[in-house]
Amino acid sequence: MGLAISHDCWHGSYRSFRLWRGNLARAAGLPPLDSMRGCGFGGTVSWETLPSPEEDALIVLLHHSDCDGEIASRDASRLADRLESLLPEIDADWRRRTMKFVDGLREAASLGEDVEFR
Repeated sequence: MGLAISHDCWHGSYRSFRLWRGNLARAAGLPPLDSMRGCGFGGTVSWETLPSPEEDALIVLLHHSDCDGEIASRDASRLADRLESLLPEIDADWRRRTMKFVDGLREAASLGEDVEFR
């Protein structure tokens, strides 16, 4: 059992997905994901203090549930672009996973489909 995200974006454990998103937050210069309120660790940083999803598409992914929901098709291309912009800052171990996620986002956007978390 684990997390499966449509368009072949992600297949793996919830833990690895959380670690990956934490690495993305670090690469973007954002507070640690575990410090965010509502992330299950009694965080002290409010999401409202961060850029809005319209200002930074990465927030769409970071503030998303890790077990259900979707990333809207309208956000997929912007998020793919943002992830690609972070590639030079992402630890080498996570770059392949990031590119796979980008590829899935681009496929979903081209088809006009939402990316679904299952």
